[in-house]
Amino acid sequence: MDTKPDKSANSRRARWPWLSNNLVVAALALVVVAAAFVAWLGISWWQAGSGDNAELAETRDEVLRVGQSAITTFNTLDYREPEEGFRNWEQAATGNLLEEVQKYQDEQKKQLKEAKSVSTAEVLESAVSELEVDEGKALVMAAVELTTQVGEEQPVPKTVRVEAELTRTDDGWKLSGIRHVGMAPQQGQEGQQGQEGQQGQQGGAPEGDGN
Repeated sequence: MDTKPDKSANSRRARWPWLSNNLVVAALALVVVAAAFVAWLGISWWQAGSGDNAELAETRDEVLRVGQSAITTFNTLDYREPEEGFRNWEQAATGNLLEEVQKYQDEQKKQLKEAKSVSTAEVLESAVSELEVDEGKALVMAAVELTTQVGEEQPVPKTVRVEAELTRTDDGWKLSGIRHVGMAPQQGQEGQQGQEGQQGQQGGAPEGDGN
């Protein structure tokens, strides 16, 4: 019987003293798990690209695109071009929100011109937080950089969190409700917090509940 030691095994241990049989078994197990995970990813990717899941993903993308655009629109107004601003609001809105825009439009135009207010918005991050395809309802959350300038004053930037409710109509997805749900003031802008969420503020979106 050959009782000579396994030189190859000794050689491996000499080169990698930390390598043990248990570690080898564990490493092989990890390889198997990793392979299974990759296979699962492949199946999930295939499922997401086929059938109902593909339609759901397409709808979610459309909702997000419309939501981002509507949020930007409803936080953008210029006292020099009020007609264009409110026309854009009307085109983006539906339901009670559209009725509110039409009802208070003249009053807001007057306030806008008196304050010489200009506001612009940029969506920094956004996501579809709720999507009920059968009901035709969706909710988009976004972080928005809102910059407002009143008269000759310096522009005031702030980052706000916006919740937008969308409803599916015959003309596609429309904004049916919008509200500011919080803000992260930049340094020196803490005093601006009290202005958040007020209806009819110059350069800001009216709040609608979407009902």
